[in-house]
Amino acid sequence: KNSDYSYLSSSDNVLARNVHDQIFAGILDAGMRLSAKDARREIITEITIAKQPLTITTRTRTSKNDGIALMSDLGMVRILLSWARSDLAVRARDFADREGRNPEINQLTNLFSISAFSLTEALGLKRSSGANVDRVVDMINRLATTEYEVDSSMSPWFREKFSFSSEAEIMRFKFLNNLEIKLDERG
Repeated sequence: KNSDYSYLSSSDNVLARNVHDQIFAGILDAGMRLSAKDARREIITEITIAKQPLTITTRTRTSKNDGIALMSDLGMVRILLSWARSDLAVRARDFADREGRNPEINQLTNLFSISAFSLTEALGLKRSSGANVDRVVDMINRLATTEYEVDSSMSPWFREKFSFSSEAEIMRFKFLNNLEIKLDERG
């Protein structure tokens, strides 16, 4: 169905989306700080997936005090992924209606405009509170500045499932690769 459109290809090598999401979230949370009082600029963690070790190095290089993402930021990750999937499903449906065929993933725009006020509401926080909006902006900044490096040199299984080439041993990513902020009349 068009509503099931996602970033994953339909190849036999790719895990089901829910398993993929669980592993992705596991990598994110393995490298996150438990507390804002933790001032480390780099965290190295080893986890095991499919009985094979992965080393995850998480770091931030910002000059600000954003720090590495916090475990409490995972709620924001889930909201952003849900909204992106929903938006991509609409884009894929619109493309199919317009072109008469399903799009390739590179044919869909991968930019999203999201309001900090809407995110505040989605987290169940009072939208009108400046402190709550600031909290959301801080979460977004941490997610945009935290870098993850996954060393899968000891995990052929992980490389096969998650590497574009199935050969890359080091994978580097950020949850948010690009962040542009526009301040509106409310802030």
